[in-house]
Amino acid sequence: MRPPLTLRLAAGLSAVATSISLAGPVHALATDDVVGGTTSAPSGLLRRGCHTYAYSYAVQVPTQDWALEVSIVDRRGHGVASFAYIGPYDEVAETTPFRLCRAATVPGRFRIRSTLNWYDDPMTPIPAPMSVTRFRLARS
Repeated sequence: MRPPLTLRLAAGLSAVATSISLAGPVHALATDDVVGGTTSAPSGLLRRGCHTYAYSYAVQVPTQDWALEVSIVDRRGHGVASFAYIGPYDEVAETTPFRLCRAATVPGRFRIRSTLNWYDDPMTPIPAPMSVTRFRLARS
């Protein structure tokens, strides 16, 4: 005797749901893999005129496919510089120059805000942790 139609449908739907859930990408990392990144910049003087300053970034992700967006923000919350890096074209660690003009920039504490995503599947970004870092440029 065959099971009732509702039981056959439930069993079929369960099999379909299991195959769908297993078909997606699996983002398994080994326990010793550290994923994330850091930024830093030295404190210094905001000198008269326009000058070049520098900050550093480093990322650690399990694939070569990653994207990093960096914004440097002044104490008022205004962006003063922004950058984008894409692996594997850009290095995973680098020191980058940026230019500030004292007439257009307020001295004080600056923040480096970053967003790091890595990709196991090209269509699905996986966010990785990045802390906001701070540095100070005092008026010379």
